[in-house]
Amino acid sequence: MGATLSSFVRSETPEMFIRRVVSEHCVVVFAKTQCPYSQMAKDIFAMLEVPIKTIDIDLRSDGDSLQDTLKDMTKVRTVSHLSLTYTAVQGRIQDLPRGRTMASL
Repeated sequence: MGATLSSFVRSETPEMFIRRVVSEHCVVVFAKTQCPYSQMAKDIFAMLEVPIKTIDIDLRSDGDSLQDTLKDMTKVRTVSHLSLTYTAVQGRIQDLPRGRTMASL
C-alpha cells in the first residue's frame, strides 16, 4: 500500500508542526475554544484587523502534545499562546501591558 496524506501529516512531530505553522504565518494563536483569554487574544487581533492563524488545540487529537511542546519550547504551558513572526510572546494574554499596539509588541 502507498503512503497516504494522513501518514505524512502523522510523521510530523508536534515541534515540527509548531515551527512550520509559525514560519508560514505572521501571527499564530494557539488557543482553546472555551478559554476566555484565548477569545480575548482572537478579539484583539480582529479589532486590529490583523490576520491570524488560530490553532484550537482542544479540537485536535494531538492537542495535549502540542501544549506540552509549546511549554518545552517557551517555558509557558498556558493558552492563549501567541507567536508573532517567529517571536513568542511569553506569558498570558492578561499579563500584556494595557494600551500596547501591535507595533510596540
